Amino acid sequence: MAAYSPEAISEIFYSVNEYVDNVKNPHVIDRKNMPWWSTLTKMKKEGGTSRGVVTIKYKRDGGLTLQFWEGRDILQFQEARIDFELTFPYAQVHLGEELVHQELEDAGYVVVPNAPRGGSLGTKNSKDENFRLVNLLEEKMEEMQDNWDREMDKTFLLDGSQDPLAPVGLDGLMPVDPTSGTLGGKFRTDPLIQHQVATGITTGVGGNLDQTFNQLIRAANLNSRGFKGRINFMMTGAEGLDRYISYAKANNFEYKAGIEGISKMDVGVADSAVHFQGTPIIHNPTMDDLATTDAADWGKRFYMLNSSTWSLFHAPKKWKHFSAPLDAADQRVSRYSLDFRGVLIPMKINGNALGILD
Repeated sequence: MAAYSPEAISEIFYSVNEYVDNVKNPHVIDRKNMPWWSTLTKMKKEGGTSRGVVTIKYKRDGGLTLQFWEGRDILQFQEARIDFELTFPYAQVHLGEELVHQELEDAGYVVVPNAPRGGSLGTKNSKDENFRLVNLLEEKMEEMQDNWDREMDKTFLLDGSQDPLAPVGLDGLMPVDPTSGTLGGKFRTDPLIQHQVATGITTGVGGNLDQTFNQLIRAANLNSRGFKGRINFMMTGAEGLDRYISYAKANNFEYKAGIEGISKMDVGVADSAVHFQGTPIIHNPTMDDLATTDAADWGKRFYMLNSSTWSLFHAPKKWKHFSAPLDAADQRVSRYSLDFRGVLIPMKINGNALGILD
């Protein structure tokens, strides 16, 4: 029988981590579409750990006004308002998996718990035995990675109220009421930190969807002047997508992508072939799941997002960090962890919009 120490098992488990295995041609573990999390991973930035928060300076208009003068008029000088700071606390996320040694022994292996550590422990067995164990552990790693992506996509869509220690996601940063609560420690009474919102959007013949979407996008893009980018993709659930297509057909306007001039947004999923006046509309299946468990309007929401206004900051070496703690002395199990410490930050929240169908 092939014999392995928990340390050797951990080394093999680590080797099939997507960031380690076959670096020149890595396999991508992504059997389900997670467009929001996929988008955020492309916007990750390493931040500091000053008191566990990230502070950003929010773009303002400066408050300066022109002065008109003649002759000996005294010229006026004003102080620019550039000290509008928002602070966002880091959240810590952990996903742990246990590998019960009995499961490996039932598969024909011998696990030597608490054995003396040594470099030869992982190489004593034949190549075939090692590869058989690699295949078994790779399946477990794939499932762990899938769970991570599914849960992170859901977590960064929710408002954080599901757990007092959970990170604040899209629903908390862009609530249905844009004037309620705070953002980065500031009350949302200031229009600078209010996103665009419209509810009760109608989708029947002669409905107001077309006009309302235009108004939301126009207002968001106006607020993004001087900031890189504009609204470049929309995200919705299945109900929202179906009702949008029905509305477009009933009101006779183009909704299919692929025509000249239509832009594309890479969010890690296949193009849905649906757009609104050149802006891709992406179906997020996680929003369908939330519609059945969290709030019914999730399937009818249209998030209109400027991807350049979002950043996912993470603490140094805390981006999906894989680790394998030493095996416990009183249990025959091995434990594996994925750790994340970070925060989602909107750099220009009023450059984004939310529309909800009736």
